[in-house]
Amino acid sequence: MSSEAEDQTWWDGFFAADDWPLVLRGAKPEEVTTAEVKSIEEYLAVRKGSRVLDIPSGNGRLGIPLALAGYDVTGIDLQTTLIEEGNREAARLSASFGGRQADMRELPWWDEFDAAFCYFGSFGYFDDDGNRDFVEAVWRSIKPGAPFLIDTMIAETLLPRFQEKDWLIVDGGVVLEERTYDHAHSRIRAHWTFVGGENTRARKISVRVYTYRELSDLLRACGFVDCCGYDAATGDPFDLGASHLVMVARKQA
Repeated sequence: MSSEAEDQTWWDGFFAADDWPLVLRGAKPEEVTTAEVKSIEEYLAVRKGSRVLDIPSGNGRLGIPLALAGYDVTGIDLQTTLIEEGNREAARLSASFGGRQADMRELPWWDEFDAAFCYFGSFGYFDDDGNRDFVEAVWRSIKPGAPFLIDTMIAETLLPRFQEKDWLIVDGGVVLEERTYDHAHSRIRAHWTFVGGENTRARKISVRVYTYRELSDLLRACGFVDCCGYDAATGDPFDLGASHLVMVARKQA
């Protein structure tokens, strides 16, 4: 299968695998999740009780704590197993979180939500048309004036500190991530090898890496305004040297 073909299908197996929850726990321990939820609240700056769209939501790692903090959260994810896990946990905690299985490029709402967020490097999964479809789907789903938060790597944060190999310790083993950067298509491609016990499993990932201007232009082309970028680590206005970008834009009223 060509790299271009893999770009269109890699998520089908990656997030459905049993290994993914182990990666989440290794990469995002409880204290990190708590800090990220606080940041999301501050960036979105909407009142308690507001309807918030968490997309893609996975197993509700962020959406459930936001719901417990007083928001009405709807999560969207393609993987049924993750949605079911999140809904079970939300029910156990009596949290106002409801997960739904859907393609995040095809959402059924219009002017429904007070805010939306896309977190943990979940932006750029598709080709350029598909990424635009996703932004437009969010635009339709949120109310005029509502904020849309994207937490992502961009070329300015990724390339200066690019590493070809990295290790992550997870429950029951380790993950080796081997990366290449495809400058012709502005994509980072990675091969993940899960090593634990007697088993070794391989997964592939491919993500479009936008520049700051490209991401801003995409949002504006889809009807967003007031695109503001921040250093994810400090909350300061984005500048070169930041390790990660948080961008907040608003649906034009």
